[in-house]
Amino acid sequence: MKQGISGARFIAETLKGYGVSHVFLVMLILKKTLVELEDVGIRRIVTHSEKAAAYMADGYAGISGKPVIVAGGGACDSSAGPQIVRLAETLSIPVATSNDGKGIITDTHPLCAGVVGTYSCRSANQVVSEADLVFYL
Repeated sequence: MKQGISGARFIAETLKGYGVSHVFLVMLILKKTLVELEDVGIRRIVTHSEKAAAYMADGYAGISGKPVIVAGGGACDSSAGPQIVRLAETLSIPVATSNDGKGIITDTHPLCAGVVGTYSCRSANQVVSEADLVFYL
């Protein structure tokens, strides 16, 4: 008799297929599914209540969508450029700058969004305006 995948594995693979990287849950049921989630690389975040799980999932979805760094003159003055670029590369997020922060990241760097503001690059303004989370440095 040919055996298919289990329901737990189906749930895990379906979530992974949709790009889910984290689940927020109360660990009471579906223990086999939890094991399968971990097996396909989905991180489990255990909470104390369903309400907390819902709030945490909503917050995570909000910030994991499209963060961006905006670096200004203070970041330039403090010579934080290499650290900012390293952070952006580690997190794979774009870096926009103010006019005074220009030079923090090279214009040819793949994560450089350009200069933001009324006097600057339209694409940089769009990246910042569409971001779910903006780090101003």
